[in-house]
Amino acid sequence: MIEVEWKVSTAGSPHAVILGMSGQGKSRTIKKVHREFTRHAGSVVLDFHGDLAESMQSYSKVINVATEGLPFNPFLPSSSDRSNVKQFCLDFGDILQSVCGLGDIQKVLVYKALLAAFESSGFIDSQSADIPTMGDFVSQLELLENSNKRAHASARIIGITEFDLFRNSPNLDFEKLEDAFVIDLSNLGSEELKRVCAGMVLRKIYSLMYSRGQRTEIDFALFVDEAHLLSKDSTVGKLFKEARKFGISVILASQSIGDFHDDVKDNAGLKMVFRMNNPTSAASARFLGGGEIKQITAILENLDVGECLVRLREQNNVTRIKITD
Repeated sequence: MIEVEWKVSTAGSPHAVILGMSGQGKSRTIKKVHREFTRHAGSVVLDFHGDLAESMQSYSKVINVATEGLPFNPFLPSSSDRSNVKQFCLDFGDILQSVCGLGDIQKVLVYKALLAAFESSGFIDSQSADIPTMGDFVSQLELLENSNKRAHASARIIGITEFDLFRNSPNLDFEKLEDAFVIDLSNLGSEELKRVCAGMVLRKIYSLMYSRGQRTEIDFALFVDEAHLLSKDSTVGKLFKEARKFGISVILASQSIGDFHDDVKDNAGLKMVFRMNNPTSAASARFLGGGEIKQITAILENLDVGECLVRLREQNNVTRIKITD
């Protein structure tokens, strides 16, 4: 049996992309890699379907978002500085635009409404602990819509605003990025709600990444299965470009390389591809590189369950391996 050793460090790219058809071994691989990471590093797993939470609960802290809410308040910027709050509001608008299909005018109204909510609460440029609630944001949005009758942004995002998903106080253990957490999104009512919550988790980790400072070793990992659900989220690409020097590894799994930003494709230190059918097999072969594309494509289309082609950044060729329990 051929073995491949993936040395995860800040010296190279510590990020991984795992591709393959459903049922071929992606989730099993994530479980194996995650178990190894938790021996010496903290981690967060974004679980859209609940199967990872079930298998990881013996050695991870599972947060059921549907009943417990997110382990932080997504309306809490990293500082009260006005420019920071403005960027925070823009990022929130980006999430809702990509997930809920907002138009540009609707996105601007979301930004202005959230900023107005911060201003009304007295949070900006002060030491006030008051931050706006979801109700404060919605009220400001409805006020703005009264002067723009065709915007209808509040109606577009009602599936998000009607759920009580936010905690007033953060889970400080989560914010240390030292323990193993699984964010179970499976019991949320809709795909868009799952994606909004996942997007908020990504931005929270991105913010915590900078506050924790640069590291000489990888001591935290973010795992995302079904990563196609976040394909339009720009934070994924930012993490692939910037997280290494902060000691963070990102592992993404999906069914197609077309689900990822170019920043993800360019910065993957480990590439794993399970069985694929045409035409995604050819695109995956090009992503792997390391050989003649037609030959690699043919191999991908005939792999057995649990088999995959692997290429490390420092390798010239691909290696065929089998994932075992």
